[in-house]
Amino acid sequence: MMPFLMVPLFTSRSNLAIGVSGRVSIDRFKTAMNLLFRILSDALSVFLSSSKALIMS
Repeated sequence: MMPFLMVPLFTSRSNLAIGVSGRVSIDRFKTAMNLLFRILSDALSVFLSSSKALIMS
């Protein structure tokens, strides 16, 4: 449940960073995207493992 709540937070934060300054904002945006990707892949792997467990049982 938690990753989906975090998505709007990251997008608004990165948009704000892009508005504020040039170089730093790009780094922040990349960091936010990396973090978001990591969270999404974690959520996906958890989902896949739980669905595998359901299929097995």
